Amino acid sequence: MATFPENNIVAYELLYKLEVGLREFLIDTFGREDQKWWKQRLPPDVFDKLKNGREQERKIKWVELLPHHPIYYIDFPDLKKIIEIKDNWRDAFQSFFADKDVFCGGLRELEPIRNKIAHSRRISDSEIHMLKGNIAKFESAVGKERWDKLVLGQTVEPSISEKIISLRELSNSIFQKIIECSPIGNLDTWSKLMQEWWFDSDYLCLRWIRLFRVEKGSV
Repeated sequence: MATFPENNIVAYELLYKLEVGLREFLIDTFGREDQKWWKQRLPPDVFDKLKNGREQERKIKWVELLPHHPIYYIDFPDLKKIIEIKDNWRDAFQSFFADKDVFCGGLRELEPIRNKIAHSRRISDSEIHMLKGNIAKFESAVGKERWDKLVLGQTVEPSISEKIISLRELSNSIFQKIIECSPIGNLDTWSKLMQEWWFDSDYLCLRWIRLFRVEKGSV
């Protein structure tokens, strides 16, 4: 009985961990100051790609929609483009990896291996060794404990629809209180949700969300 090539199985798992780790590193680092960092720190062509990828996924009726962070809608080579931007490198990577050319060179040499995996071509022992070596460098630079958390912490938000419904209910309640000239009360829930990475017209592909530009305490 034919079996799946062991090297391809190992390589897929290694590459999965590498990609998730890098994407989550960006989310974790930049998201500490602004959860919508992806709107300012991506090159224009990469930003357009993630918008198109998100829109296309929404149109496919037979695929279950599990909303991922926008950074999961770009390709592996695009990660290098993001990292190479001067401000991004300085703010997120320089203190960990020091040499941009070495770091980005490592990602560049992995692109052909990723393509082989994606197109079901067999992976060699030397390519497995290359993957493991690059992951070891990233793990060592970031720290094993943090790297393990990044790899396991894929950013998804399956309850977006429920949260939007809760906002609608909250807005209806606020409107009713305004009519009654009653105290509105605490708007922390509203303000908190508005700052989350997914609450954005470019991500949700919804124009009406631009109406919700309400600053905390302005109502």
